[in-house]
Amino acid sequence: MDRCPMMRSSLPHESGEYRSYQDQRQPRQSQAELRGRLKDHAPSLSKAAVLSTPLPPGQARDPIRGRSGATFYALRGHSVRQSAFGLPAAHFIAAAGAVAGIALTWRWKLQGGQGVDLAPSMHWPAPVLAIDADADRGPVLITVEYQINPEKRDGFLAAIRNLGQQRQRDGAFSWDVFEDVAASGRFLETFMVASWLEHLRQHQRVTNADKVIQDAIREFGAAGEPKVTHFIAARLASD
Repeated sequence: MDRCPMMRSSLPHESGEYRSYQDQRQPRQSQAELRGRLKDHAPSLSKAAVLSTPLPPGQARDPIRGRSGATFYALRGHSVRQSAFGLPAAHFIAAAGAVAGIALTWRWKLQGGQGVDLAPSMHWPAPVLAIDADADRGPVLITVEYQINPEKRDGFLAAIRNLGQQRQRDGAFSWDVFEDVAASGRFLETFMVASWLEHLRQHQRVTNADKVIQDAIREFGAAGEPKVTHFIAARLASD
């Protein structure tokens, strides 16, 4: 049944006013603007094209590899287009830089330890044992007590920090030095090792160069030899 002309003319989608309103809200774009937008979104479109490429039957698409592969090829194509020299020139510049770096750093050598006596000194006395200490028992706490001239405190602390680095190199951990608040010039060095066997190996690792550092501490007015004490982690007989 046909609608009457009055009703047909009153419909908004058939009136001229509606068409003119649509033209105002969505103005037509020129072909130049469309080409510009397509150029801006070219990398995204190329990535989507790679991801939408059909695979052979029975082969599943890896979403992670697909996205990374598409991104790689898009960036690679962009970098090749933007490069002004190309890969051969880039390789030549890298090789020239490496050769120039060798020539500029030739006079700076890595220190090889020449003049340092690394022979074992074996000057640490063997520990005195009053209990059975299995080789794997631990951890072990070692304390070394020093009595020095209080006026040489700063020099002593600087020297004993070098000794602490030596201890840690040979397997010690939790190294520190403490000062007695009741007796001026009395210091206690403490460090730990993982097991009794590890501490016995420390006795064998001490070198003549290490002995020089340890002997230098006596220059700070040490009264007698440092007192060394060993403590081992206590365990029940049933453990």
